[in-house]
Amino acid sequence: MKKSNLLPYIVGYILLTYFFQFSQASAADVIPASSEEVTQKENLNMEKGNKPQSAKLQPPLILSPGERSELRDISKIKFIWREVPVAARYHVILARDRSFKNIIIENSNVADTSHAVENLDYGTYFFKISSISSDGTEGPFSDILTFVIVPPPPVHVFPE
Repeated sequence: MKKSNLLPYIVGYILLTYFFQFSQASAADVIPASSEEVTQKENLNMEKGNKPQSAKLQPPLILSPGERSELRDISKIKFIWREVPVAARYHVILARDRSFKNIIIENSNVADTSHAVENLDYGTYFFKISSISSDGTEGPFSDILTFVIVPPPPVHVFPE
């Protein structure tokens, strides 16, 4: 019986982590409709004063900081997310707890796809972001993400 030499290939293996964001879809979003049915639905929505389904607000996809990021001795954090096409502005909430009872920063008038926060203490933080349309309608919040600010490593001073 011949042994295969796989060890060099296993040693070079790199472990990667992937993150996914999912949103719930209704049956109408999944089942394909004819173009005539779509036009009829959009016309009916417009008659009722609603926006067409294609203009539905989605939660922003957060790019940075990543989930469970550990930031070492940093006092300024920049939140970055992907643009939501129908959003006029964004609502950013940063808190010290997952239930958002201890809110540190809340800004519902962020016009760009980034927002910087300064002077944060060491510890764990939770944040979420939503998009807001030009008529003031707020979409659902993103998933709650977490990051930790940790102190710098200790410096060892050796006597001379």
